[in-house]
Amino acid sequence: AQLSTKDVMTVLRTDDLATVPPALTESGVGLVHLTPQGYQVATESGPLDDLLKTVRNEISYGHVVTGGLLASKLGDPPRGATIELVQALCAAALRSGLLEATYQGAKIGSPADHRLDRVFGRINDFRSTSFAPPSAGPSVETRVEVAAGLSKLTGTKSAIDTAGLAAALRD
Repeated sequence: AQLSTKDVMTVLRTDDLATVPPALTESGVGLVHLTPQGYQVATESGPLDDLLKTVRNEISYGHVVTGGLLASKLGDPPRGATIELVQALCAAALRSGLLEATYQGAKIGSPADHRLDRVFGRINDFRSTSFAPPSAGPSVETRVEVAAGLSKLTGTKSAIDTAGLAAALRD
């Protein structure tokens, strides 16, 4: 899949996942799929599930999981993912609240954080950033339920990351 930095940022921040490149939809790698509720990130199977299994496996061995390590692991045969695809997968995991990034010593869990522009905008910054499951907060399932309930109440689509949910609840 030929992707650019702009495509990675679209995965991270777009309000409408229908705008992601076709290479990331069902006709491509299957990161985004069409559901009755609209386009959503496929978290249960496919490339994102593979990324999360790789992260959990490396952490279980005591390794720090950097973007460079993920690019190497997912770029090797039989997968053959480009570094841009690995960035898009990490962006989708951040957006879904499945991973948090640690960049220059700071944990980043919100897809709206401006520091992610550097992480996903520069290959060297991405390679040095580490990724891990969120260290605290409610489970992904709980966040999805709260976001769905909030969406019904407000009529607008809610984020499912912890910081995004907290901001939406305050508003």
